[in-house]
Amino acid sequence: MTQADFAMSVGLEKDKIVNIENGRVRNIPDEILEEARKVMEGAYYGRVKPLADLQNLSMPEILDRWWAMMGVDNDEEGAILLGVCGLTVERWRTQPSRPAARDILRYDLIARKIAEKNPGGR
Repeated sequence: MTQADFAMSVGLEKDKIVNIENGRVRNIPDEILEEARKVMEGAYYGRVKPLADLQNLSMPEILDRWWAMMGVDNDEEGAILLGVCGLTVERWRTQPSRPAARDILRYDLIARKIAEKNPGGR
């Protein structure tokens, strides 16, 4: 999460977050700290935990998981649903190549959203 995103989430200006991080602000109001805790907990369950669940899997395992969630049978259809090139999926499946962590999370979210609209999956 960027400083600007975090600042917006807790209702502060980015400069205030920078000053807090650099130790120039010592007395942070309790309501701001409580809001920050809520944001960070949401970030954990929304971003960190899903990524931790995926990071020990190989890309072919992740692709198979996404395809099963979305109810697709092949890489070409999966690539279309994720909005990536078929060659990209081929590289993920056959080479030791992975998208950046933020992109894995984005693709995982896409797969989950499609799965919600198609509850039966395969």
